[in-house]
Amino acid sequence: MRRCNFITRFDRAVAGPLVVRAQRRHTSRYRILAPALIWVVSILSVASAANGATKPPSALLGKSVLLSWQETRIERRAGSPDFHPVSGTIKLTIYIGTDGHVFNRYGNITSGRTFQNDQVAGTNRAGRPWQFEGTSMRTITPFIAVKGKPSAARNITVNFRNEFTQCSVSSTWAKENGSGTTVTASPHDRSLVETQSVSSAAESCIVQSGNVFVAQ
Repeated sequence: MRRCNFITRFDRAVAGPLVVRAQRRHTSRYRILAPALIWVVSILSVASAANGATKPPSALLGKSVLLSWQETRIERRAGSPDFHPVSGTIKLTIYIGTDGHVFNRYGNITSGRTFQNDQVAGTNRAGRPWQFEGTSMRTITPFIAVKGKPSAARNITVNFRNEFTQCSVSSTWAKENGSGTTVTASPHDRSLVETQSVSSAAESCIVQSGNVFVAQ
């Protein structure tokens, strides 16, 4: 049995080495993203998300939640004259440890290119602090903000049913107040992208027992 790298690193020293490495890699990025997260929280009236992760219910401990959906973004590259639709797939793979730590892997697959980012929610500078309330969990994932430009974020909500054995997911795009479009950096090559709208379809949500990050 082989464990995925970021789970193994967490187990070695109660997340210490992982957090240090994550800070070094993402410090400058999240310093830029912090303002975007603040205004999105204001828009969505979920200020608790800015305070870090909350504890998951006991029924979810030791379980994995697999999320995916298709996105259609009406956008154009900086300097291009026309907007056009761009389709992509968003994947969020989550494992809720028996100790309550939430490991999550974000993936963005667009035009054959894949961007992937691993985090442990609730650790310093983690950008996806999961909030649990009743039979739902949610997080806010900011787009990569550009200084001085209107930004955006995804508000992701998972609703559980049948004693947390089944679920559904929704992803809503929110942009900065008063902006007609947003200008963010592509996660694939950091080029500037101006976006008019984002819509989601073909949402999938699966709950399964055990750690999805452990390869059998």
